[in-house]
Amino acid sequence: MNTCVMALGTFDGVHLGHAALIGAAAQRAKQLNISTAVFTFGDHPLEKLTGRKVGLLVPLKERIKLLRQAGADVVAVENFEDVCNFSPEEFVDFLVSKYRVRGLVCGTDFRFGKGGIGDAQMLKTLGARRNLSVLVVSFVLDGAGKKISSGNIRKMISKGDMRSAAASLGRPYYIEDDVRHGKGLAHQWGTPTINLPLPAELVYPKFGVYQTQVTVSGKTYDGITNVGCRPTFDDGKTPNVETYILDGSFESIAAARVEFVRFIREEIKFENEAALQAQIAKDIEKIRKG
Repeated sequence: MNTCVMALGTFDGVHLGHAALIGAAAQRAKQLNISTAVFTFGDHPLEKLTGRKVGLLVPLKERIKLLRQAGADVVAVENFEDVCNFSPEEFVDFLVSKYRVRGLVCGTDFRFGKGGIGDAQMLKTLGARRNLSVLVVSFVLDGAGKKISSGNIRKMISKGDMRSAAASLGRPYYIEDDVRHGKGLAHQWGTPTINLPLPAELVYPKFGVYQTQVTVSGKTYDGITNVGCRPTFDDGKTPNVETYILDGSFESIAAARVEFVRFIREEIKFENEAALQAQIAKDIEKIRKG
């Protein structure tokens, strides 16, 4: 592996704050004519430390793709459990020996080493002893003057505030996967839908109906999406992402990307099919009117 400048963090979501870190690392790497690397974890540290589900913003495979799009030549993926017991000195030496780092970039709140005893200032001290340049990047703030963080974005998504989430992510929150075949009920009503699984490791959007943008085979269409457990017809326990594509005509769809634009209404259990169809028509009209 070539020598590199490495940005350090978990990078869940690859939001605008993360983009600033990677951009700073890429700029320094360009000055040194070496590679830009990003260090991330395959498992989320908070889940290992607390034993509770965190709710990722993107699956690992998608995170790696986004990190590369943000400027990473190399994405280093480690398991948290493999490095969490390193002392701060051992962690830095690990990065030097395995990834040949010549420079490190972190945020002001970066913690490392067993028990999180290392901070950004300690990283600068340890880096100086090893002839490594260490750059500490300040927070990026959102429109309300708050720090952009994965935790804050998760709260936005869980509340259905997709516009705020998109502003902090630098892109809409989306789910992309292979299409699952359902019971075909919507097709019988003249509003055929596609179903995507809601991965267990992701943060769950607030259950309800959303205006969405749906990309199929490289083309994007307006859509209306229900996130929830389909209480009118299903067991009310298994989360699902069901989308009706406006103005689209398809024989079959193998995979799709659903981007969430805005929350329309809460999920409702209807008395019968007719009541559900009538509400869907109202939802579609609301989306068309903007």
